[in-house]
Formats: sequence, structure tokens, C-alpha cells
Amino acid sequence: MAGQTVVSTRVSAGGVAPVPLLLRGASACLAGGKISAAAVRELAAIADSEIAPISDVRGSAAYKRSLLRRLLFAHFLELFPDAFAPGELL
Repeated sequence: MAGQTVVSTRVSAGGVAPVPLLLRGASACLAGGKISAAAVRELAAIADSEIAPISDVRGSAAYKRSLLRRLLFAHFLELFPDAFAPGELL
């Protein structure tokens, strides 16, 4: 699967804004490109710019940002294990 072109994506997140969000910029980020560590890191950075978490009893805003980043990395590592070198998405 490594190196295949992405046709379209939809990235969404809950718990990082008043309502669940479709992250439009992050969704558009991979379209037409290839799965790579650099592309997934860019997607995570764009997703981070689109969310507005608050600190509350469920966790700090920083924790929620970190959690979304880790969940995105885990998603791509699970779906495309051959596309990344060990430790490339940390």
C-alpha cells in the first residue's frame, strides 16, 4: 500500500471543540498525494490548527491536542504499516 495515491479523505474529531468537527483542511491535505510520514505529520499539524479544545475535568487542552495527534498517527500506522519505518511517526 505504500506509495499509493490518496483519492479522498475525511478527518473528523470529537471532544476538541463545542461540537464534533469535520476537519476540512486536514481532510483536503492528503487528497492527490501519497501516504508518507511527512504527509501524516502535515495532516496532524493542520488538524491541530482546526481544533479549539478547552481544559475541563476530562483533560487539559494540551492533552486533548496531543491525544488527537497520537490517534491520527495510530490510525495511519494501523492502516498502512508498510508505509512507515519504525518510530517514524512519534
